Amino acid sequence: MARFSPQLRLISLPQDSKPFYDLDVEVDRIHDLASFTRFLRELRGDFHDGDEEWANDDLEQFLSGLNGAADDLQAFRGASEAPSWRRFARLLLAATVRE
Repeated sequence: MARFSPQLRLISLPQDSKPFYDLDVEVDRIHDLASFTRFLRELRGDFHDGDEEWANDDLEQFLSGLNGAADDLQAFRGASEAPSWRRFARLLLAATVRE
């Protein structure tokens, strides 16, 4: 009697499938230019493909939100805040919703 060997079927995934990138979590993991660049790429993708609307969906509103977030940071931390890729990314993320 012949033995049948099971065949492995490979199911191809859609080309655009990728692991979920949580901006709110990943912003705290930024430690260098490469991780900041990835954050920017994902932030841009969130703007174009995100399920939720950004509060600031044009450049004027976004820059105004960025300015407000920077003012808040300065008021909260003072001039002692040392610049870093992570802090800049946090400001960009805050600017998406700051009105």
